[in-house]
Amino acid sequence: MFKKLIVLSLLLMAFGCISLNAQNIAYVTNILDNTVSVIDTSTNTVTATIAVGNQPNGIVFSPDHTRAYVTNRGF
Repeated sequence: MFKKLIVLSLLLMAFGCISLNAQNIAYVTNILDNTVSVIDTSTNTVTATIAVGNQPNGIVFSPDHTRAYVTNRGF
């Protein structure tokens, strides 16, 4: 149950960080397995999983949307 709450809260955070340029893509941090999931929200499918640092907890995009920066809580 706790894991589902973490995933849900991270999903909500990700939607707040994504530019809505008619794209159906969400980037969600997965703190328990040190990855970021790329989700096609029109089909609710994971299209990619990206390995990142320990305990990722936030994503922000550059103004031109060419780079994503992931913050990590772990060492």
